[in-house]
Amino acid sequence: MGDPASVESSGVGTRFLYFASIYFVATGTLYLWGYWGFFAINVLAYISTADIVKVTLYPVIVVLIGCVGGVLVGELGGADFLLSGIPDKSRLKDWRAWRRPKSIFLLAVIAGMVVDVFRSESGWFIAALLVALPVASTLRRTRLFASLLPNEAARANVLYVLALVPGFSFATGRDAAFRVALGSSAYFVQGEQLSRLEALSGSSPETRWKFLGPISDYVFFASEDNKSIIIARADKFDGFSLKVP
Repeated sequence: MGDPASVESSGVGTRFLYFASIYFVATGTLYLWGYWGFFAINVLAYISTADIVKVTLYPVIVVLIGCVGGVLVGELGGADFLLSGIPDKSRLKDWRAWRRPKSIFLLAVIAGMVVDVFRSESGWFIAALLVALPVASTLRRTRLFASLLPNEAARANVLYVLALVPGFSFATGRDAAFRVALGSSAYFVQGEQLSRLEALSGSSPETRWKFLGPISDYVFFASEDNKSIIIARADKFDGFSLKVP
């Protein structure tokens, strides 16, 4: 028979890998939803679970590093300065209040108002920050990862990062799509394949087409005014030339 401690450790590792796999796929899906949903494209109809990992690995890791860096800077700099002007006995300093249903609902409403007021995709980052606070507080209450991270401060920071990354991934996807839609980060098709896009869409030769990206066996293009979308199989294109505006 195996050592009970070794068996328990193996079980914890298996559960952690299971959680990590689901978390990464869900976070990657949110990034894709943020980017492709901006153009009203249901990307899940063209992609498999394995493709989600391949396509979103780089952007999700970048978001994760950014969130970890932000939390570390806040920890080293002392995030208590945000509440420095509030009396010590104020309920605002009682973090337990943030995990109550009314508080979560209130922050969700505020997050929605932030997105609406900003009228830009940048508002999604602030909304993600607001939503992550009650989510992280609720997860902390469940004692999640308590056996892996006995240090309460370290566990709180890890849970906050885990609560922050999905929202930031969605916001990053929206922001990237917004920049492509504006044309500031768009790659425009030029050369021989431009005439093929004109034939597929029936557009005039003056129409410029932006390359939105590849997904699985398909490539996606949008007209410069974002009113037309072309979805074509990648094997129908021998290659195309792209130009940065």
